[in-house]
Amino acid sequence: MAHLVKVAAYMRDAIADVLAAAETATKPRPHRSSEGVVYYVRIRDYVKIGVTANLSHRMLNLRAGSDQILAVEPGGRDLERQRHHEFADERRGRREDFELSDRLKQHIAITRMTHGDPMLVRASTPSA
Repeated sequence: MAHLVKVAAYMRDAIADVLAAAETATKPRPHRSSEGVVYYVRIRDYVKIGVTANLSHRMLNLRAGSDQILAVEPGGRDLERQRHHEFADERRGRREDFELSDRLKQHIAITRMTHGDPMLVRASTPSA
């Protein structure tokens, strides 16, 4: 009987360790980088995909409210170009403006789950 109690305690501890590791691995972490972030912001009836090292300043320039920031992910111009290429079918004209397709909505949702709330990232970017 004592052996079964030890086995049960060992299994309980092992399960707790696995659950703690899974929780830590899935928690979004705000990004802090001098490289900047690629942002997805709703402007009127489209989504702008751009890059900036200062998200707060860029949103002021775009006159975009915090509720319009759909997602952000760490990266620079290379990632921005990659996203523009990835969503080329959704592009409106020759700019950084994209239709909010189901595919882009899905990418934005995954980006938010992976990198967290855009407001946390916005607060963590340099203000210079």
